[in-house]
Amino acid sequence: MSHRYKSHIFIGFGLVVAVISFYLYIQFTHTSSFQTFLSWSKENIVIFCITIFVLKVIGTVYPPLPGGLLTLGAIPIIGWFPAYVIDFLGSATAGSIDYYLGYKYGMPFLKKILDQGTLESIQRLKIKKDKELESIFVMRLLLGSTIIEAINYGAGLLKVSYKNFLLGSIGSHLLYGIPAFYVGESLIKGENVVYSLISIVFTVFIFWKIKGRYFE
Repeated sequence: MSHRYKSHIFIGFGLVVAVISFYLYIQFTHTSSFQTFLSWSKENIVIFCITIFVLKVIGTVYPPLPGGLLTLGAIPIIGWFPAYVIDFLGSATAGSIDYYLGYKYGMPFLKKILDQGTLESIQRLKIKKDKELESIFVMRLLLGSTIIEAINYGAGLLKVSYKNFLLGSIGSHLLYGIPAFYVGESLIKGENVVYSLISIVFTVFIFWKIKGRYFE
């Protein structure tokens, strides 16, 4: 099986799992258990926000734990924009940690903390020295929802300029994160469902068309 075919399977599987998980969470928001959790969260909003932030960071530094879905799950409790801000800050913090670990300790260390799939994704990254910022921006924009840890660690491993890494990461997060969280709130509320689904399909289509330029 070719590396390209395996990467398609890996990324596609990640997208399917994310969609199914989000759908199941939407169903959970209509249960009495969620209403109990909602009441507790609103009464302890500071603790809730700090917890979500910490889990977002941990989930991005250590891939087996879900980071992004947790912040999306906070939308019914604190609204899409506060949830996005937490995701943004958590992503920037975790990305910097990932970058430093990859830059400082290299592949021998990463083999101790990452699964084989993530390691293979890192090894297939293509980042041109004269287009570091563009490469990070495009990869985070198109692949970030599925292999964000690989991009973060890989940027450090490949000695990408931290400035270019950070600017590319921030730019892509703003571009895809704000619409994603806004659409997420619409889906949870059952509003603009058709528009939201069209947006998702269009995004996935663009992803499949041009991702090969930066990821084998």
